[in-house]
Amino acid sequence: MKTQIKRFLLTLGFMTRIPVNVDLGEVKDEDMHKGFLYYPVVGLIIGLIDMAVYLLVCLILPEIYGIIFVLLANFFGEDEGADAGDHEGQPHRHQRRHRHVL
Repeated sequence: MKTQIKRFLLTLGFMTRIPVNVDLGEVKDEDMHKGFLYYPVVGLIIGLIDMAVYLLVCLILPEIYGIIFVLLANFFGEDEGADAGDHEGQPHRHQRRHRHVL
């Protein structure tokens, strides 16, 4: 049980900016590799947080502001947008492979 909690916390810290201030002891490669099982759970947590933010903003402002707020919060909070932009700005020798990676 402790091993599964450790793997979940490692995955949560790896995929988000949520601080995991717990001493996890020795972290092995196996813990990171088997932590992929928790990706859907972490995605669900992120989705629930987004939903809560959206609903709270929609209580105060019109719906479009809730949508914009959640999109901007995810864009600036996660690194995927920056990685995609970096990737598009680089020259590539193999255009077919470049499109396959995206």
